[in-house]
Amino acid sequence: MVIEDLKQKLNLPQLMEMLGYGEYAKPSVSSPFREDKNPSWGIKEHQGKWMFKDFGTGERGDEIDFIQKALNLDQKDALAKYKELAGVEECKIILPTGTIQRMDWAA
Repeated sequence: MVIEDLKQKLNLPQLMEMLGYGEYAKPSVSSPFREDKNPSWGIKEHQGKWMFKDFGTGERGDEIDFIQKALNLDQKDALAKYKELAGVEECKIILPTGTIQRMDWAA
């Protein structure tokens, strides 16, 4: 199974719920990772891909990045945890080729 298939099997909102962050799986909320008086953190789906962004720090990422942040893991361990949570044994990372389309957060 490739990483993009894995993301379809267990997307960011589902993952956040599993890890106890379900209340933060919204487009605009306070950050789950820092003191935040105003909503400056959120998740968004664009062309079938989910991403999170912290508008206060500029940090952004996908499901694996969220696991790294939430569980304080390196990328290798975060990927292993993601596969475990999704119930997948074998997964390989295929990096995208060509131009990477940026998320339009203003839309």
